[in-house]
Amino acid sequence: MSRFHHCANYLKRTIFLIQILFFIIFCVQSTSSQVSWDIINPSIPAKTFNDVYWNGEKCYVVGTQGVMASSIDGINWTEINSGTTHNLNSITGNGNLLVAVGDTGMIITSVDGDNWVRRYANPMNKFTDIIWTGTYFVILAQKSCLTSTDGINWVTHEILTGPLLTSVTWDGSQVLITDNQSHLYTSSDFI
Repeated sequence: MSRFHHCANYLKRTIFLIQILFFIIFCVQSTSSQVSWDIINPSIPAKTFNDVYWNGEKCYVVGTQGVMASSIDGINWTEINSGTTHNLNSITGNGNLLVAVGDTGMIITSVDGDNWVRRYANPMNKFTDIIWTGTYFVILAQKSCLTSTDGINWVTHEILTGPLLTSVTWDGSQVLITDNQSHLYTSSDFI
């Protein structure tokens, strides 16, 4: 084998090893940039949390049997008396009012996060989600949604009679709702 071929083979192997080295370094960097999570076990009686909301000052969680708690740091939690033993499924706010919703058509509100007022209850309804669009609160029920500009007075909007509605969000220009049969419903009427 000529000296030229020997050098060419050496160069090919060197380039190949450098490529493998870069691949290994890239893989190590990719796996080391994964997000780590810490499990926090608030000293709240053993219940299931269904939703969490940050209002800019405090974090709030709601859950089964009316459980509600708040934290300013996400680590130390204080239980709040929600005034209900019914499951609370979702919570949101608009800067002036917090609204939590749940089973039996439960709507409770608070201006300070500590004192809650029952606003509405309809045992025939289950409220699963709530959002604030910047103008309207939108509550998702199983087959309808409710809207309110003030969190106190609510208007019901029937959506369908078939699948159960599962989730609601606001994308800045329209409300999007999903159901349990992979349908998506949109409306820009809540701007």
